[in-house]
Amino acid sequence: MKKTFTNSLFILLASSSISMAQSIPNADFELWNTSSVDTLESWKGTLGLKKVTGVSNSNAVRIETLDASDKASLIMGSISCISGCTGTVTGSGIPISADNVAFNLNFDYKTSGTGSPIVAMGFVNESGVMIGGTNWYYAASLTSAASFTNKSVNSMLNASFQSINKIPVGTKQVIIGFFPTLPISNPVVGAAIEVDNVKLTVGGTSVTIPNGDFEKWNTITTNLPQGWSNSENYLKGSVNKVSGVTGNAAEITTKTIAGFPSTGVLNLGSIAYDQSFNETGYFPVFKVNSTPTKLNFKYTYTPVEKDTASVYVVLTNKNKKVGSAFSYITSSANFTDFSLPLVMLNGETVADSAIVYFSSSRGMTSNIYKYDGSKLVIDNVAFEYPSSQGLEDNFNKAISISQNGKNVTLENILNETVQVTLVDLNGKTIVNATIEPNNKTQLNVSKSGIYIVHIITNEVVQSLKIAVE
Repeated sequence: MKKTFTNSLFILLASSSISMAQSIPNADFELWNTSSVDTLESWKGTLGLKKVTGVSNSNAVRIETLDASDKASLIMGSISCISGCTGTVTGSGIPISADNVAFNLNFDYKTSGTGSPIVAMGFVNESGVMIGGTNWYYAASLTSAASFTNKSVNSMLNASFQSINKIPVGTKQVIIGFFPTLPISNPVVGAAIEVDNVKLTVGGTSVTIPNGDFEKWNTITTNLPQGWSNSENYLKGSVNKVSGVTGNAAEITTKTIAGFPSTGVLNLGSIAYDQSFNETGYFPVFKVNSTPTKLNFKYTYTPVEKDTASVYVVLTNKNKKVGSAFSYITSSANFTDFSLPLVMLNGETVADSAIVYFSSSRGMTSNIYKYDGSKLVIDNVAFEYPSSQGLEDNFNKAISISQNGKNVTLENILNETVQVTLVDLNGKTIVNATIEPNNKTQLNVSKSGIYIVHIITNEVVQSLKIAVE
């Protein structure tokens, strides 16, 4: 049956092609959830950061390893490399006014799970370069503690801290870090450390640690895009819902935390790294039935200074990397088409899944060329496949669409049952219906606006954006 359209109904194509596979979740960023998030002032934590009850019913902070790709950490300051580093390693932290004198770090902590909790310190000279330690920092293991236990680094100086007993000569800043498990590949999922009352003395003089008692928190209401992981939970203001090509888009922004710029991130799936930031594991969240050749999307980018954004795609097969592509994204004031060719590794021809990372500043593991305020806006993300078909053609295979005023009729032209869901831009379900083979259903849309039609068959999951005036 031929489709008919009037001026009141039009199809908005996200791309010239779509996978005959599981659709990219929320690829046009029309679906968002409004959530309340507790954010910790001054410290930088990963996604598993949470406000909890500490010593004497005060606040404390909890850091938990959420999955096998999560290098959970809580850090006061920054460091550009952790292990296996070569050349100059840079960092920033708490300013101090004395070196070559005795020091002590005191804190309360408790643990859960089966990880190997770690406390670490790093020292930075006047030029911002890390000094001392085999890996440019000193670390010690913490024993398991079911209830809050007070610990002093003084008791660990001669052993775990590699016999250091004074602040290294030339130190101008100190970095402090807590880890629920070793920050290496395949960390222990569920391992957690809770920390309270962090105090530092240098030469017997107390050093002010910003929010060292973890009493200062902000509760923010934020919009999070459905289906995508992102940096908003630990980097306040880094992800936002904005106007897109049509409807909504996702904006990610580089923000400053603990005194240094941190990249805003939007990602599908995740990648595990070792201490030298080598990739060690891949955790995709959606499948593809055939191997894509490109990733297409629309974007705007407003960099600060000489910043550049980036996009990184990894193709996997049975959680093994079989292809990839990386590109920097440069300035564009208006929405611009971006097409990233995907390259298979030697000898590889088939991918079953994909991982996608968008970053608001250059890279995710270095301080180079990161500037607070750089903004990347992404819309209409879609993979391109060889011999692929247009989105409208794929829908022709499943349904026929016609419209009369605000009544949208979908007719199933397949010999199988089709599940249809109509949602608004807030993610609210308007209609949820099952259409039997060669039958039809009518979607009664009471309000004008943009809606998403999800079509699910045995082989295909598709999403179509429609507008009703």
